[in-house]
Amino acid sequence: MVTAGFDPLTDAAKLYVGRLRDAGVPVTHAHHPDTFHGFLSIRFFPQRRAALRCTSDFVRERITAGSQPDGPRVAAGSTRSAIP
Repeated sequence: MVTAGFDPLTDAAKLYVGRLRDAGVPVTHAHHPDTFHGFLSIRFFPQRRAALRCTSDFVRERITAGSQPDGPRVAAGSTRSAIP
C-alpha cells in the first residue's frame, strides 16, 4: 500500500492496512509524508521514482521467490506508519 501525506484517502488506507494486519494478511505499507494524492502519476517527482522502484522490487521478489512478504520495504523518502 502506498499512501501520501496530503491525501484525503490516507486515513482510510491506514485503517485498511491495520485491518488487514489484524486479519493476519501480510501487508507492506510505504507512506510518503511530503507528497499528495496522485503523486505516482507525475513523472518529474523524485518520490514517484522511488515509490515505483520499491513497488517493482516488491513484485519482482514475490514472483522470483514465490514466498510471503518477509517484512516491509520502504521507498527512499517514505516512512512506515505505526498502525497497531
